[in-house]
Order: sequence, then structure tokens, then C-alpha cells
Amino acid sequence: MAAITVTYPTIKMGCDGEIVTQLQFFLSRCGSSVKIDGLFHIGTRNAVKAFQKKHCLDPDGIVGPETWTKLLEVCGNIKPSEPIREKEYTIQIPHLTESQMKELLKQYEQAFKV
Repeated sequence: MAAITVTYPTIKMGCDGEIVTQLQFFLSRCGSSVKIDGLFHIGTRNAVKAFQKKHCLDPDGIVGPETWTKLLEVCGNIKPSEPIREKEYTIQIPHLTESQMKELLKQYEQAFKV
């Protein structure tokens, strides 16, 4: 079984960068019309709050461990092997060879280039 360790910090209004781009990408996959620009602005906060409300999470607009877990499950079709902790967690993907894992990581990195 292949494993990837990914860092998902708590993010909120005012944050920016690749992690916000990833958030916006997952929100858009869930049907949000959020702009994918790497800036956690009012539109992103509203999309997060709508997602949280729809999935029975506290709609505070802050993306912490519970929101990341649900977002990855619902929009990324990724089921963490353990609940997401504050800083990082390991995703285990069964039945992948080493070369398949490398290709998946390559696709993942390319998907989030701005």
C-alpha cells in the first residue's frame, strides 16, 4: 500500500498561496463557483461556509482538520487512513505500484500550478 504525507494547515481569510489554491480547487470540484486564484478572500470564505453548512460542520469559514477531512473525502475522493491532525496526515492508497504513485504525485503537482 502506497502512502503520501500531506500537510494541510488551518487556513482562513487573508491566507494565500498554494494551499489556498488547493482549497479552491476542491471547492470547485464540489460545485462551488469560487475563483481559483490562491487568495482566501470573501468569495472563498463564503464557499467554505456553504460547504461546511451542507456537511454539518461548524460554518465558521475556517478550514481546519474537520473541514479538510470532509473536503478531501467529498471533493477529492480521498479517504484518509486516520483523521487529519493539525499539521499533517498520511493518505494511504491501496493497490498502487511505485511508478503509479509517482505518476499520481506528478498529476497532483501539475493540477495546482497557478
